[in-house]
Amino acid sequence: MLALSHLNQLKAYLRWLDTYISQYGLPIAIYSDWHSIFSKHKAENFVLNQLKRTLDNLGIESIQASTSQAKE
Repeated sequence: MLALSHLNQLKAYLRWLDTYISQYGLPIAIYSDWHSIFSKHKAENFVLNQLKRTLDNLGIESIQASTSQAKE
């Protein structure tokens, strides 16, 4: 069940990314919370690996906020 949840998350983020790119073009970078799906915490986590791989293939840098002040 957990794997299905991760797959649904991946699909949702890829749909969002597709919509964003269609409207605005490729972003240079995506700035996000370090604890979000955009950062890789476990090698076995398929969603994180796939999303990071997708961003890398598109040449989009993934930047994670390292402090709580940066996230506000």
